[in-house]
Amino acid sequence: MKIGNRQHEVRQSFHPPFAPRTKIKGVRSAKDGAPSVFLGHRKPRGWMGHPSHSVKSPTSGKKEICVALLLVSALLVSCKSLCGDDSKLRAASPVHQLIANFYVRDCGATTSFSSIVNIQGASSKFDGDEGQILVVRGQRDISLAWTGNKTLLVTCNGCSREDTFRRVVVLGDIDIQYR
Repeated sequence: MKIGNRQHEVRQSFHPPFAPRTKIKGVRSAKDGAPSVFLGHRKPRGWMGHPSHSVKSPTSGKKEICVALLLVSALLVSCKSLCGDDSKLRAASPVHQLIANFYVRDCGATTSFSSIVNIQGASSKFDGDEGQILVVRGQRDISLAWTGNKTLLVTCNGCSREDTFRRVVVLGDIDIQYR
């Protein structure tokens, strides 16, 4: 190419097909001020610059799913229990070290009620998930009586084996008897 009195050589190097270069005449080089041809890149059409690839990267969407799962798990952890416990009866041991609680748990319209008995320390705040010794399907008539410092008698009227999910006879050094 001849411009004015000087001969300039324009070289084009090999460029991959996904990044073609275009010629724009009349642009001066910042290096020497002489006229030259500017070979600019056009924007890539997809991921990695190849038109056959998706516009999104292979990891797009995974980050959003991880964040959503993290938020849902944090919500579930912060909500100790999604069920409601209705306390029916409390019985303190003779030396007032232990408390036996009878309560009915309601976890919503899609599940049935559960009658539950648990044992906790007398100074502990009620926790329906701690020390469960009896779990029976439905709302039952249950009575509790301590027959000694470490012996509890549980009477459950109408409780059958088919409806009983948990029936503990020893919890630590406490003996539990059933009628």
